[in-house]
Amino acid sequence: MTKYSSYILFLLITFFVVIVSLNGVGPLDNLQRSMNDFLSSFTASESVSSDIVIVSIDDAAINAYGEWPWNQDKIADLLAATAQGKPKVIALDFILSGNNLQDSAGYTDILAGQLRWIDNVVIPYDIALTTFRDNRTNNPQYLFENSITIDNQLGDMDESASLLVRKVFLPSQKLLRSKPYLGFDYLMPDDDRVVRHHSLVMNYEGYYYPSLSLAATSVYLGKSLDQVKVTEAQKITIDNNHTFAINSNSEMFISFPEANNFKKISAAKILNEEVDIRNVANKLVLIAVDNFGVNQYFKTPVHDQASKSFIRASIMQNIINNNVLNSNVDNSLINLLLLFIIGGLCAFIMPQVSSLYRFVILFVGLIFLANVNYFLYSSFLILPNTIYIALELICFMIAAPFIDSELLTGKAKKSSPLKSKMPKPSKAKKFLFLKSRYRYVRFRRIFLIQLIRELL
Repeated sequence: MTKYSSYILFLLITFFVVIVSLNGVGPLDNLQRSMNDFLSSFTASESVSSDIVIVSIDDAAINAYGEWPWNQDKIADLLAATAQGKPKVIALDFILSGNNLQDSAGYTDILAGQLRWIDNVVIPYDIALTTFRDNRTNNPQYLFENSITIDNQLGDMDESASLLVRKVFLPSQKLLRSKPYLGFDYLMPDDDRVVRHHSLVMNYEGYYYPSLSLAATSVYLGKSLDQVKVTEAQKITIDNNHTFAINSNSEMFISFPEANNFKKISAAKILNEEVDIRNVANKLVLIAVDNFGVNQYFKTPVHDQASKSFIRASIMQNIINNNVLNSNVDNSLINLLLLFIIGGLCAFIMPQVSSLYRFVILFVGLIFLANVNYFLYSSFLILPNTIYIALELICFMIAAPFIDSELLTGKAKKSSPLKSKMPKPSKAKKFLFLKSRYRYVRFRRIFLIQLIRELL
């Protein structure tokens, strides 16, 4: 049995890691998330898409035209001035909430009048979430025309496959009569308050609707919203050239650029006609508030503080450029197979080599695993879940010194060859040796005394 003890040890470690990976461990899952964040930061692109232009309602615009929020007639002026540059789509990054004061002053009518001839505007709306899905179905006016398609026969998804919404807060009906595109406004960090994902789809009264980012990019790519297809827990298809991965909650993993250097034009320069408006031709224009006192800021894997407009522009860039990270690769079976293969190889190889080479082999394995993670991320936009493979290799490193121990082998350590050739003398032999030595000394002393007497 002792002959196979080392093999049994490595196989037991393998089964232990397999069981842990099947059940999941919070600290290890958090460590995997931290590794993914490091990869996101390490591989962040230095450049941003030239397809996106941010019209910034910045400090200069606020100083020139008053504190935010502006009256809707001023927003109408900004929209009209921007539309003259003939962008492909204009997306507003702020809510146009209904307001009796705006209606009574006639400002809503002015904005509605401008929207009648600007047919490529995407307007966001707010939503209120719920914890369960309502079984009733309804096709609300204006909103239903912005629904998207579910790619299955039933046209339905699992309850957890999208945001569940109990109420929507649409803009004024005066604005909706021109039938602008609509997309819901929702941005929520993960449990550790870091923004990594973006919810693209919501369910409201039996139908599914896109987020502002998905709606704006679809219009930019020349597709109506009903042509957007969602394959549950797999992908969203806008056209043949733009298909990207989503997770089981219809979320995409955001790949952030290293620097916030999207092209920006101050709203003040557009309103004052101080800029060549042709710079926005055929672009996706995002009109956003860029003021520290108004903006919301979030932490991302790449930035300590990122504005909402920057996050939204990053999402749009990911979709347009087809660089959406795939964090939903179902590699559980592959991981299990790799865990068993690595366990079997180590059980066979480790007992055959010295302790030093065991550590070298396992350490090289960890380095190779890190390089595989980087290669899959940078080349295929895949976030692999390899933390449990790393755990197995570390456990093998801990167990490596015990392979030759007496506890596993059951054999005592061999003594050195010299010591084994020298038999240990018995007590009787020791006594005879001392007795003969005593006689020799006594005889020598008597001989010396006799010699001295003869000489004298």
